[in-house]
Amino acid sequence: MQIKNLKTKLIALITAFFICFISFSCGTIFYPERKGQISGKIDPGVAVLDGLGLLFFLVPGVIAFAVDFSNGTIYLPHGNFAENKLEIDKMKKIKSQSQLTQSEIERIVKENTGKEINFELAEITAISE
Repeated sequence: MQIKNLKTKLIALITAFFICFISFSCGTIFYPERKGQISGKIDPGVAVLDGLGLLFFLVPGVIAFAVDFSNGTIYLPHGNFAENKLEIDKMKKIKSQSQLTQSEIERIVKENTGKEINFELAEITAISE
């Protein structure tokens, strides 16, 4: 009898925690820096997590969507690479007089963009003509 009570309390506690977690909304918890956005493309990850709230518990799921839409945290950040398309005509072509090595490409990119890259850490492909 004692174990049955303990299981019931544990299940109730887990359920209450899950409802509270969903009620606070996934986008607001995971991406607080996105607050204040008024439009944009919807982040599929946040939408799926909010949808899980709808699947398990209708009211918390609706609350999660309402909070994410009202805060703007369901939208991808502006300027996100997923939102921008690669525009070939706006690219700058750089010709080098020396042999292009990884370190030489890293130097040229830093010189022209002001940003450092590291081929060891990044998934970058160099294409030569």
